[in-house]
Amino acid sequence: MASIRDVAIKAGVGIGTVSRALNGSGYISDETKQKIMQAVEELNYKPNELAKNLFHNKSGFIGIVVTNLSHPFMTSLVKHVENNLYTNGYKCMLCEVGDNPNRIEEFVEMLQRNVMDGIICCADIPSSISLAEIHRPIVMVDRYVTEGIPCIHSDHKRGGELAAQALLSAGCKNVVYFVSSATERGYSMDRYRRFAEVCKQHKCKVTAIGGGSKIPNFQSGPTIWKKYISHFDGIDGLFTADVTAAVCMKMLQKKGIKIPKKLKVVGYDGLDFTRFLTPELTTVRQNVPEIAKRSVDTIIRMIDGKKIEEMEQIVDVTFRKGEST
Repeated sequence: MASIRDVAIKAGVGIGTVSRALNGSGYISDETKQKIMQAVEELNYKPNELAKNLFHNKSGFIGIVVTNLSHPFMTSLVKHVENNLYTNGYKCMLCEVGDNPNRIEEFVEMLQRNVMDGIICCADIPSSISLAEIHRPIVMVDRYVTEGIPCIHSDHKRGGELAAQALLSAGCKNVVYFVSSATERGYSMDRYRRFAEVCKQHKCKVTAIGGGSKIPNFQSGPTIWKKYISHFDGIDGLFTADVTAAVCMKMLQKKGIKIPKKLKVVGYDGLDFTRFLTPELTTVRQNVPEIAKRSVDTIIRMIDGKKIEEMEQIVDVTFRKGEST
């Protein structure tokens, strides 16, 4: 394998000149640079990325922190963030928090040790961590932490309005929605607050079902469903996240409750799998590609030392009519 010394000998220049040419630092004549690049190509020289990153005081890695990778929303977010990072010349390091918040502490320590250049976080930050004192690039998704830390999130208030309007226009008079403990800690709670406000303004009874961290999902749905079935007596509308909506629809249909004839359902997230439910789920779609793009653009600007003008960036949501309303 060719070394930087081999490139220097073939181009007839010093090693320092080759290094400056490859790193884009300092003045080098066009003629000399052309000789160096020709030597690089002929020798099939592969620069040492670690050394190059150290020269620029960068690792080339950005961390992504999410709560649960088994959730389709998180999976989609990671996919789009990673694609955007790759396009911008960065690699990602992934952290799934799960039930162990200490994992975030370890990731933050890695950031402080310059193992990575920044963190894009879509998880709750433990009280033991003070991000304001770290002074390193961090971008939050869907969560406000403290002043000086940018946050990107969907327009959840508008999303709540769209969901309420869908159920109201379908004639609903008595509706419920699920709230998890995780939802309550983020901006996403705004969707349910606004949903309840609009329903009450139109004299529609609305009930919140607080399930803590254990609301129906693909894994827990069949097991804990019995806890919630009594809440649906006399209910004609349901608003909740797509995954919970899918589980509820399945369980309600098993009980002989026809959707949408007997009960209307509106989801939230706009995940791809909801198109294949029977009936197809009506849902409010979050623009995950745009959330990912803005998160990456913001973290890179911070890494490059540029000023962030918008500390809170709100991404539009859209309504997708299905067959469940």
